[in-house]
Amino acid sequence: MIILGFLLFFISIASENGLFILVAIVFFICGCVSIKGVFQLNPNEARVMMLFGSYRGTVKDNGILWVNPLYTQYAVSLKAMNE
Repeated sequence: MIILGFLLFFISIASENGLFILVAIVFFICGCVSIKGVFQLNPNEARVMMLFGSYRGTVKDNGILWVNPLYTQYAVSLKAMNE
């Protein structure tokens, strides 16, 4: 969405179309907001998701994931402690 916003912005400037400029700005802002929700989880890690102080769940899947950008994420280690 960020790249599409940039491309549409430059195309709309060349064609002098005000509506496309507005759409390009909206695409760019939505892309910047949604990229905040991307995170990576490695093995033996988890993330606790909180939405305005309310527990919404725990993510334990490995890989690159996306969640609601409004969630606050807290890292949790799942490693076993042997003493």
